[in-house]
Amino acid sequence: MKKLILFTVLPILLLSSCNSSTPGSNPEPSKEVISIALGSGVIRQYHVGDAFISPIVIATYNDETTEDVSSLCAFDGFDSSKEAEDQIITVTYLNKTTTYTVDIIDSHLESISLSNKVTTFKVGDSFIKPTVTAYYSDSHTEVVTEKTTFSGYDMSVSNTYTVTATYQDKSTSYTITVSEKEEEFVRQQLDCGYLQMPLPKNHTNPFNLKTTLSADDTSWYNSSLKSSDEFPYDEYRFIYGKSYDDGPSGEKSSPSFYSSTGSNPGGLKMDQKNKGFQTGEFTHTGAKLEIRIGISQVNNASGTAATGQDVYRIYYFDNKGTLLGQDNYGTGNITVQTAGNYLKIYKTESYTPNIAYFEFRLINLTYKGSQNYNFGIDYVNLKSWERA
Repeated sequence: MKKLILFTVLPILLLSSCNSSTPGSNPEPSKEVISIALGSGVIRQYHVGDAFISPIVIATYNDETTEDVSSLCAFDGFDSSKEAEDQIITVTYLNKTTTYTVDIIDSHLESISLSNKVTTFKVGDSFIKPTVTAYYSDSHTEVVTEKTTFSGYDMSVSNTYTVTATYQDKSTSYTITVSEKEEEFVRQQLDCGYLQMPLPKNHTNPFNLKTTLSADDTSWYNSSLKSSDEFPYDEYRFIYGKSYDDGPSGEKSSPSFYSSTGSNPGGLKMDQKNKGFQTGEFTHTGAKLEIRIGISQVNNASGTAATGQDVYRIYYFDNKGTLLGQDNYGTGNITVQTAGNYLKIYKTESYTPNIAYFEFRLINLTYKGSQNYNFGIDYVNLKSWERA
């Protein structure tokens, strides 16, 4: 009977020994929130109808660490449906709370305005928003560009558009122009030894040639090159080598003229190699283009020009600057007898309707011994014929 009692007690003693604590094995105390506090982004003033914007909330723990718990907090007490002073907002995280007050101001939007407007674009450009400023009844203003919608334009199609900017219930409009992209102009090497001039500066067609079947003079386009006072800078460029002149300021290279005293009509002086002019851009509808270049005088009038070389060339271009063709003229075209008359040029090639401007260039001066044989240009007349 005694042996049985001893065997029964032994397992109980062993179990009690396994559950006893070992010195130094106590667990760490659990991490607890001591407090919460507001960080940055606290908005103290709202307008009626505004949405609540939560601030940053920082929690401090019993181990002295901190953490941004803004997204885990509850915010109660905000109501912007009506005007209110000292509205109490309660912030709760776990079992900790803090409060702060806000004011709700009864202010309404009165108008919007636009500034920093970009009004000219090319097809494919990105639309650039103007700056939108909102004006409220309590006299405060706010930049609301990113909250504003813009409508009424299409950046893929060239046109003039009325763009409407809308913020809340207020709108205002302005006009933009979307233009076709200009093709890059690559100057071509001409056989006179120089690159062609840039495209004419006048891209609005300074003259439009009428189409006619008659031989009257009513359809001619006439321009005088008699003197510096009359030189039509808005329709022509003066060329000298690699430079050109865009006006009476004399930028780069200015034209020179023969005097126009007495019966002498003057004229653009062609007395050095590589001089010439470029016309403005023009339109015409006929299959034939007639060009008359008036020669005011020829020098040296006492001699006869040497032969066997070209004196000038005319290069013809379309409105994109593509070289369509050229004409070379030898010494026989300008003689002493040419003075007071004109050079007549007929263009009837297949590309003639595409001619939009031309360049007249003096490529050689002919000589009689040591004397220059040069001439003046009095006028340029242009006419378009409906049939060749």
